[in-house]
Amino acid sequence: MKRANNIIANLFIIVAISLLAACNPSDVKTKLSLSCGSTLSVVENGVETIEVSGGGEFHIDTDNMYAECSKNGSIITVTGVKVGQCVLVVTAESGEKAICTITIGKSAAQKDFLVFATPRVENWLDHTVDTETTEGMQVTCEQGIDAAGRHVQGYTTYGFYNINTGDFCRLSALGNFSDRGEIPGGILAIGSASSPTQYYLCERVEVVNILNGKVWIEASFSSRSDIRIVTEQF
Repeated sequence: MKRANNIIANLFIIVAISLLAACNPSDVKTKLSLSCGSTLSVVENGVETIEVSGGGEFHIDTDNMYAECSKNGSIITVTGVKVGQCVLVVTAESGEKAICTITIGKSAAQKDFLVFATPRVENWLDHTVDTETTEGMQVTCEQGIDAAGRHVQGYTTYGFYNINTGDFCRLSALGNFSDRGEIPGGILAIGSASSPTQYYLCERVEVVNILNGKVWIEASFSSRSDIRIVTEQF
């Protein structure tokens, strides 16, 4: 009887060893997960990364343009486009999903926008343009003309032109930028001597401050970073 029990025990050991040997670690699927968890914070024009683990190959989707997301291998790069919130969905080949809510907050430049009176344009180019010290910069204010150069009654257009580089930015709205508050009909035109003009309809144009002959203007968009302008009143 004792011998029979030993034989049965040995058989169990042999079977267990066989099963372990047949198990390929690469076949074991781990749960899809994101290094940031279910939430991520990034500032406007700021960059954060998310590492994706488990689930094998995957693709990504976002529900709006408040943040731009791109993947390279297992890393997702998130760039804040404008203040707001969006949802990132990561989907593995198996159909498993991981969801992350991304909150885009104000950058230091946004928080300091009203603090400084230096004439400038923020988020036009990849750097803030100081319109007083930038060589070749011309600033204009035209009545009765919109950002596209069309004669439209009631419109006022602020224009910023660099005669050395050919870069230009034109912001127009239905009003004269002389009072605080929102102004309807905002249009932005951006271009250069070497690239076609891009036009954007503004979600909102607001004069946020007027002080000592200067005006602070914010223009918001659905598909790009907000434009912020400090300039002389004309």
